[in-house]
Amino acid sequence: MLPNIYLTGSYLKYSEPEPLRKQPRDSFTNFYADLLALKNRDLDYESLFLGDQLNFSELGDLIFQDLDLQKVLKKSQLLTCAFWSHEFDQDHACGAYFVDKYQLSATVTDLTDCGNLSPFLGMHSIATYLINQNINQNINQNKNQNKNFEKIKQAVLLVPESTTIPYSKNDGYPVFANALKSGAMAMSFSSTPSDNAIRVMAIEVVETSKSDESNKNSLEKILKKLPAYLTRGQISLPLVLKEKFNKNNLFPVSYRASSGCLSTCAEIHHFFHDSHNSTQEFLLLIEQNMESPELIYGLLLIREQQNV
Repeated sequence: MLPNIYLTGSYLKYSEPEPLRKQPRDSFTNFYADLLALKNRDLDYESLFLGDQLNFSELGDLIFQDLDLQKVLKKSQLLTCAFWSHEFDQDHACGAYFVDKYQLSATVTDLTDCGNLSPFLGMHSIATYLINQNINQNINQNKNQNKNFEKIKQAVLLVPESTTIPYSKNDGYPVFANALKSGAMAMSFSSTPSDNAIRVMAIEVVETSKSDESNKNSLEKILKKLPAYLTRGQISLPLVLKEKFNKNNLFPVSYRASSGCLSTCAEIHHFFHDSHNSTQEFLLLIEQNMESPELIYGLLLIREQQNV
């Protein structure tokens, strides 16, 4: 069980498709042409005109337009950006751009992982900062240089979903990318409870082999993390794990067929905003790494807190 980690806010917004296609700059086009050439692949230039053609700064602005979220950002000591896809023709390093535009004093980190796992990695990173309230002491022991580091008590996670993905002619544009919605989600976290906050009980990763038996055993390990006193909630799994799941479990189970990290984020978002008016005590999300030879299951268990 994680000590004192609370989800205090959830913001989700999808982008509107632009009718006109932008011409990518030569620097962006040449970079991906050269990158694919290293693998004896030819860039499919048409792939640069598919999807939203939005970079991470634009997707961040989409969600940071929310004035309530801007207030949370101002108070936060950490901003983490978690993504999985390539960024389209960026003008700025998105972290530095956000700090300048919104006048933030927060430390900014960014990280990447495969598909749906990126928000899990982002939450795991933020939890590590929030748990270690004295992390500033481990960064630099020199008091004069260390005075600008604050204890991190509040943090914001930004998850942008871009749908313009450069691909090679040899491999073709992935079918799943056509089903993705571009947009962004932001979640705020705190080490102290507040009204209507959701407690983050566990964020874990279990690594396993390809065998069905190993998959089943890993699922059982994750399910055993559920505290016995939780009697009302829902478990969400990727559709590909349907046959490996113990159907005798008493809790309702939903299966996700869509790809992309926002499909997972949307479940967290809906639980956060709906659970205050429902009887659901928890949401257990299980994810699978579709791009690795080994399967990785990410676990996020969130429990509702009321009248804190």
